[in-house]
Amino acid sequence: MSKSKGEAAMTSDKAATDQVKVVFTPSGRQGYVPVGTPVLTAARQLGVDIDSVCGGRAMCGRCQVDVGIGDFAKHGLKSGADHLAAVTAVETRYADKRGMIDGRRLSCQAKLLDDAVIDVPPESQVHNQLVRKEADGRSIEMDPIVRLCFVEVREPDMHEPSGDLRRLIEALEGQWPDRVTGDITCDLSVIQRLQPALRQGKWHVTVALRGGHQIVAIWPGLKDQIAGVAIDVGSTTMSAHLCDMVTGTVVASTGAMNPQIRFGEDLMSRVSYGIMNPGGSAEMTKAVIAGLQTLIDGAAKQAGLNSEDIVELVYLLRLPIISKAIQFASSIFMFHQHGWPYLAMLGWGYAAFFTLFGGTRLPILPRGQSPLLARFLPF
Repeated sequence: MSKSKGEAAMTSDKAATDQVKVVFTPSGRQGYVPVGTPVLTAARQLGVDIDSVCGGRAMCGRCQVDVGIGDFAKHGLKSGADHLAAVTAVETRYADKRGMIDGRRLSCQAKLLDDAVIDVPPESQVHNQLVRKEADGRSIEMDPIVRLCFVEVREPDMHEPSGDLRRLIEALEGQWPDRVTGDITCDLSVIQRLQPALRQGKWHVTVALRGGHQIVAIWPGLKDQIAGVAIDVGSTTMSAHLCDMVTGTVVASTGAMNPQIRFGEDLMSRVSYGIMNPGGSAEMTKAVIAGLQTLIDGAAKQAGLNSEDIVELVYLLRLPIISKAIQFASSIFMFHQHGWPYLAMLGWGYAAFFTLFGGTRLPILPRGQSPLLARFLPF
């Protein structure tokens, strides 16, 4: 396929100057450096903080970066993995011995061959950004949708055959009639844990009953603490607040930059990235889901809880007050093209979202397992 006049001119200019443009995110620093410059060297020249303990010898692995892939209209460049030199034997050896996320490069080894957008992940930043978004303390009347119920389940009897689930439901209806409001149901994950929980607890278990009719979790013996997580997703930052669902106390809070910032500092840049790059929306979705899971993991660790203790999730998507008319027009276009996920990706926090998506139960799994955030969150 022949190049356009503009592309040919740009290639000619680059050959004449032997300079490439590099943009670092999330700092936004950018500039031109000679072709063949290592990413770490370019970062230092432009005042970008990338950690390195070994002095560029590919030993510490602290200088890892991600290369942006796609057309970044705001910066006037295209970026891709092939805009860096091929993975070196040193990088391959490091990945084999120490492990490295797919697609990541050691900035001390990766050399710039063409224009590129380079994202510096938090763990590679010397001065890691600390995002504090504390929850306001206020007096509220507790009426949680998920309640704990400790029950004694009768043991199986060969003369009266019945399943464990049936006997558990009978125990709930008989011992907690004030909390049961309808026919009790549960999902497959509860059924899978039911038998070992009953045996381990010697037929005494605690269940988390949602809405008076849905069993969402089960534990052997007495369980007296469960948590819910409230997530606030903004265009620049996001936070997670872990709440004790018995007392209402906020037991932990975590915050971070929205990882989608590497696809564009503002919402319209991200819309442009999603339109101009096939698979761009899925890439942004993957980034924010991973970021949210990290926040939830961090909040649970702060509070000394396990992921299984988190049985509820609510979230807020906020709309920054910038050029609403343009955003509205773009959002309507994206809605007709792609449906709800794009509106949610843009951060439209209207009441309709709470009707459609808010207050969704989210069973949290440890990182590395099935990304349930992708199933429940609308972006």
